[in-house]
Amino acid sequence: MTRLINSIVAQTRRPDQVVISCSSWDHDGRQEFDAGGIPVTIVYAKRRIVQAENRNIAASLLNTDILSFIDADDIMHPRRTEYILRTFQETQCDGVVHNYQHVKHESPVPFETEDAYVCVDEPVIKNPTHLGCIVGNYALHHAHLSIMRNVFARFQYPIEEQFYRIEDAVYLGTLVQNGLTIRYLQNKLSQYFY
Repeated sequence: MTRLINSIVAQTRRPDQVVISCSSWDHDGRQEFDAGGIPVTIVYAKRRIVQAENRNIAASLLNTDILSFIDADDIMHPRRTEYILRTFQETQCDGVVHNYQHVKHESPVPFETEDAYVCVDEPVIKNPTHLGCIVGNYALHHAHLSIMRNVFARFQYPIEEQFYRIEDAVYLGTLVQNGLTIRYLQNKLSQYFY
């Protein structure tokens, strides 16, 4: 989690607030602190909570117009927030999903250069043959999603057991099927650790 917080502080456009929801800890509780001028709240739960419920908890505690999701063990490209905000401003969309870079846990690498902003001018659509969504022929990784607060007010992540480990794909599919406009950034704006 330290890597994530350090990557948040290093943003060219820092977020106004950060909330992290974590489960399977040795205690329940809440920790609040300042990270480079950014208010950070970490909510700890002793019980096992599915990823979708963690996302819902964090989103419900944010006081921002845009809610941006990332796993606590991933890290952000320094321009992630800047490019996401730019996409919302320029396209008037309901949500933004972006590309990512796979990185092994034991061998973090520098980010690939992402100086050129690339917002694909094709709609995100529901994949007709598989679970999830696509842009053109490209299947999307759904965990790197940002949405407007009013979208979360209408649609929360599904916490039902049958959606465990596919909740991000189901959620994005729900947004697209309900007519929301989701834009795709081709830029690799996070490192996804496996």
